[in-house]
Amino acid sequence: MQRGKTQAAKHCLPRLLQLLEELDPAARPALVRADNAFGNEEVMAGLEALGQRYLFKRRPTAGVKRLLERQWSRGEWPGVGQGCDAVAAALKLSGWICAQRVMVRRRIDCSSSNTAPAHDTVTARLPSRAPDKPPLTGAST
Repeated sequence: MQRGKTQAAKHCLPRLLQLLEELDPAARPALVRADNAFGNEEVMAGLEALGQRYLFKRRPTAGVKRLLERQWSRGEWPGVGQGCDAVAAALKLSGWICAQRVMVRRRIDCSSSNTAPAHDTVTARLPSRAPDKPPLTGAST
């Protein structure tokens, strides 16, 4: 049992890394997907040390909102399926040692007459592809 105010990601990281280390590299998951609590430097560094790719949803912090504003003005947003467009960008938040590659996704709300994107999502870094793993395609949140 952990206190309600403790961060679950911090406390489950040692076991997550142990589980991944115990697996043969070919048997490891193609992607570790988690919520925004896992998008901190300690978790990302641990997964990167194993060569494990990951995808974390980001909270709309001030830094994320600035990134969204910059990306919004881009003319080209390639479609990625399921009514969504996405672009890649770099983001450096306080507490991160270096900038991370992020994907900014926007979803068009097809249920209304408004054709403006109704939702923005930023998901944290997909490190460069490990040599033994194929590139990811069609990943969605």
